Amino acid sequence: MYEVSEKYRQAIRGRSRKFDWYGTITTKAGRVYEFTTKDIVKGSGTLTRSCAGSTSLELGSVYSAELDISLFLDVDRYSLYDAVIDLFFVFRRRETRRWNELRSLSWDSISGTAWNVQYVPETVPMGRFVISEATRTLTIIQLKAYDFMLRFDKSMVNSGTARTPYEWLSFACAACKVTLGVSEEAVAAMPNGDRSLSFTNLEEDMTYRDLIAQVATVLCGVCQIDRSGTLTVIPFSNTPVMDIPASWRYSSKIADYITKYTGLYATYRAGGVTEYYKVEPDDGLIYNIGTNPLLQIAAGAERGRILQGIIDHLSATTYTPFEADIPGDPAIDPMDVLSLSGGQARGEIACITEIVYRINGKSHIKCVGENPRLNQAKSRYTKDIEGLLAQNEGIEGTSTFWMSDAYSPADMSIAADEAVVCATQFEIQTDKSRGEIIWTGTYALDEPSIVTANVYLDERLIYSCRDYRLTGNTTLTVSTPFDIQRGDEGVHEVKITLACVVAEESDFTVLTRRIAALENRVRQIEKGFGNEIIVEEVIHGDLAEAIGGITGRASATILGSGAFGVTEEVRLELAAMFGAIEENAGGETE
Repeated sequence: MYEVSEKYRQAIRGRSRKFDWYGTITTKAGRVYEFTTKDIVKGSGTLTRSCAGSTSLELGSVYSAELDISLFLDVDRYSLYDAVIDLFFVFRRRETRRWNELRSLSWDSISGTAWNVQYVPETVPMGRFVISEATRTLTIIQLKAYDFMLRFDKSMVNSGTARTPYEWLSFACAACKVTLGVSEEAVAAMPNGDRSLSFTNLEEDMTYRDLIAQVATVLCGVCQIDRSGTLTVIPFSNTPVMDIPASWRYSSKIADYITKYTGLYATYRAGGVTEYYKVEPDDGLIYNIGTNPLLQIAAGAERGRILQGIIDHLSATTYTPFEADIPGDPAIDPMDVLSLSGGQARGEIACITEIVYRINGKSHIKCVGENPRLNQAKSRYTKDIEGLLAQNEGIEGTSTFWMSDAYSPADMSIAADEAVVCATQFEIQTDKSRGEIIWTGTYALDEPSIVTANVYLDERLIYSCRDYRLTGNTTLTVSTPFDIQRGDEGVHEVKITLACVVAEESDFTVLTRRIAALENRVRQIEKGFGNEIIVEEVIHGDLAEAIGGITGRASATILGSGAFGVTEEVRLELAAMFGAIEENAGGETE
C-alpha cells in the first residue's frame, strides 16, 4: 500500500470526497503534454494491476500493469509511440480551521487567512507507463500503455557467475535499464535471501523477465513495477494493512474455504527426479514450481533447505478468495493483505491479487485461490501422480511418465493363473533418461485374495507386487520407474498381468482389516467436511456385520444406540487384538 497520511485514510472513507486526476505524456523527443480530469473521456480510464492468474496464487509472478485511457488531445499519434505516461491521483481532504490556531499567526497574516472549510491536497502517484498503442479518432486519441516490466523481455546473457538474489535482480535491472527499488537488506531478510545461487540455462531462449520470476520464486514472493517505475519484490504476508467493512463494499463474493499450501514439488533435472517437500499437517494444496534454473543444485541437502524454506513460508500464508466492488482508493496495491468484516464477512483475511482502478469511478478488487477441500478428496498417491505428470516432457534429463488406465467392469473375474489385463505401446525419445509406468485397474473379488501384479517391458519382468484384497469391488494401482539407456529409442510394449489366489487367513485377521478400512473411511469423510461433523455412527452397522461373520464363536447384537454388543469370549479376543477396548457399564463397546 502506498504510504499515505492517517488523515487520508480517514477522509477516503468519508461520505463524500473531492479529487482530481492528472498526468503528463513525455515523448521520446522530449516534448511534454499535460492532461487533467477534464481531458479524460468519461468512463474511459482503467488501470489494471495483478500478481496472479485467474484461479490460483502464483509464486514469482511478473505481470505488467496495463493502462487504457482516452483523451481529448490534439497530437500526432505516431509521436506518442514509446512515450512515457506519468499518472497521478490528487485527493483533497476537507479541513476546518479553528480560532485557537490564531495564536500561531501574526497580525499581518490574519487578514489573509481563511477560517472556513478548506481542502488540503495529497497526491498519490499511480505509476509510469510506456505507450504501445495509439488510436486516433476525430477528436479523441485512445492510448494503451504498459509499465516497465516489458523492458525485461529481452534475451538474457548469463555469465555463469554465482550471485545472491539481490545481485541477480541488480544484474537484470542493469541490463534492462530499470531501477531496482528494493534494498539489499530487505532482500536478505526474505526466505533464502542470503544464499548464493547459480543460474543453470535449461532453455535455449531465456529472458531477463524469466530470471526475475525465478528469483522471486526462490524468495517466496512476486515481482512488481511500483508507482515510481522501479522493480520491487513483495513476499507473501498474512498481516492486514486495512479492513474492508460491509459499509465500504458495493457488492462482494466471499468463498467458504481458505486457500493454503502445505506441499511443494520441484524438479531436479540432472537426476531426472521430482522432489516433494511439505509441512505437517500436510492437508492443504500442493504447489509445483517445476524446474527452476536457480535450484538445479547438485548438493541435495542444500537444495532441500532452500525448497523447504519456500514451503515453510508459503504454508504460513492463508487467504480466503473473494472479489468486491469498493469506492476507489488508489493507495492500495496488489499483494496488500486485507481483512473483511460486516455483512457476510467474518473477519476473513485476503490478499489482493488483482485490482482494477476506474478513473472517476469505483475499484474492483479480487483474491484468487483454489479449494483445499477438493484436494483432500484425493489420496496422497493421486497427488503424487499429478505432481509428476505436471512437469515438462521432452527435455534432456527429464523423467517421462506414461499413464495407462484400464478400468474394468465390476464383474471382471481374475483367474488363479497369470493373465494379461492391459497392454500398451509407447515410443522412447533420445532426450529421455528415465521413465515410469503407472497402471490403475478396478475389478471384483468373490473372496479375500492375494493379488499378484506383474509389469513386463518388452516381455521382460521389471516389477512385481503382491497385495491382500477383500471381497467386493477394489482398485489396484502399480507404479514402477525404469532407466532408459542409449540405444533404447523406438517403440516398446508394456503388459500388465494379474493373478489371484484365495487368502488363507483367519476370520479375525479379515475382521481386523475390515475394521481398519472402515476407520480409515470415517477419517476421510470427517476430513472432507473439515472435521465439522463426526460420522462414527455410520460404521456401527458394518462393524456388527463383520463381527457377526465370526461363526461358531461369537454373536453380535445391535443395541438401541446403533452400536454393537458381543459375547464375553469375543470381547476378550478383540481386546487382546486391538490393545484395549474400553467397555461402559451398559456393556456397549466404544
